[in-house]
Amino acid sequence: MNRLHFTSGGPEPTAFGPATVRPSDVRYEGLLRGNNFRFVGRPDEIRVVGSTEQLVGAVADALRLGRRLAVRSGGHCFENFTADPAVRMLVELSPMNAVGYDARRGAFAVQPGATLGQVFRTLFTGWGVTIPAGGCPEVGAGGHFAGGGYGPPSRRYGSVVDHPYGVEVVVVGQDGTPRVVEATQEPGDPDSDPWWAHTGGGGGNFGVVTRYWLRSPGTTGTDASQLLPPTPGEMLESVVVWAWDQQMTLQAFSALLRNFGIWHERNSAPGSSHTGLYAIMIPLQRAAGRIMMVAQIDAGIPGAAAMVTDFVS
Repeated sequence: MNRLHFTSGGPEPTAFGPATVRPSDVRYEGLLRGNNFRFVGRPDEIRVVGSTEQLVGAVADALRLGRRLAVRSGGHCFENFTADPAVRMLVELSPMNAVGYDARRGAFAVQPGATLGQVFRTLFTGWGVTIPAGGCPEVGAGGHFAGGGYGPPSRRYGSVVDHPYGVEVVVVGQDGTPRVVEATQEPGDPDSDPWWAHTGGGGGNFGVVTRYWLRSPGTTGTDASQLLPPTPGEMLESVVVWAWDQQMTLQAFSALLRNFGIWHERNSAPGSSHTGLYAIMIPLQRAAGRIMMVAQIDAGIPGAAAMVTDFVS
């Protein structure tokens, strides 16, 4: 776990690098790490960077060489964002994985290479807070946040992009020169547009984020433990499985999906007591043998167990 306390004027943590890995390098195949084998990329090089300055250099090289660039924060991706055969330079940000409280900004700072598991552990052990991100600990924060970021707490607290105070992002100007911008939600910030672009635009099309600053809307003061949602003390989970061959007919399958949707239509209004309950339906194909539903709720919510029972029923 890499937990840092950021202060103004301090040096940026640098892991190493940059490292340039080409197809002849023994590291090349291991760094490709494709998850969806419909998309197989073979970039000319993989640039592993450990700092914002190194990233600026990689972007400048890609522009100079005319190479299409893709960026990966170190987690997995099921689309072709990083494995597209047209990508000629893949930039790996996994060494940039610091998580901590930035007293200068009055917000939590998360670098893109941190995994969600690392973010959750650091926020919990240091301050007892969390973010409404996904439940898979190996997902990289960089791509997850840029795409919106949602997970079990989202019906209660919104998406991750509802909580950004600012971003540090590498952009390319009209003159073709990459530069670093720190953009915040502050009304007087001349670079507020890049912040706005990262509050739900998705896809990472506006630049390369090298740091997110997170603080929930409406929070004030310097007590870091009050600036993000509290971590639940205990979670209640229910897993329901239906067998395709024994229980499932076309009529039952249709009713199952319809009831799942209707429940959410009726229990998702702002202020609803049921927004603390999060559920996913996984209607696997018949060949998989089963359909699965998972429901989760903060056990500290009044009536949590009864709420789950009513939902499953």
